[in-house]
Amino acid sequence: PPFRITSIGATNQTVTLKWESASDRQYRVDSSPDLASWSALATNLTAAGTNFTFTTNVNGDIEFFRVYRVP
Repeated sequence: PPFRITSIGATNQTVTLKWESASDRQYRVDSSPDLASWSALATNLTAAGTNFTFTTNVNGDIEFFRVYRVP
């Protein structure tokens, strides 16, 4: 089944992403400065329950994020 991001927050230089997850499923978070080129920001994120929270620091430049559920 599809999953969805439930919240996105930014405080100072910290970004928090929350999404619906399935226990023991792995996820990856990618980032992009321009929506054209993407880089893996975090890999092998294993969910322990039905919601996952990921927090990272950003350097002040505009960044975009996407969450990928690993098959």
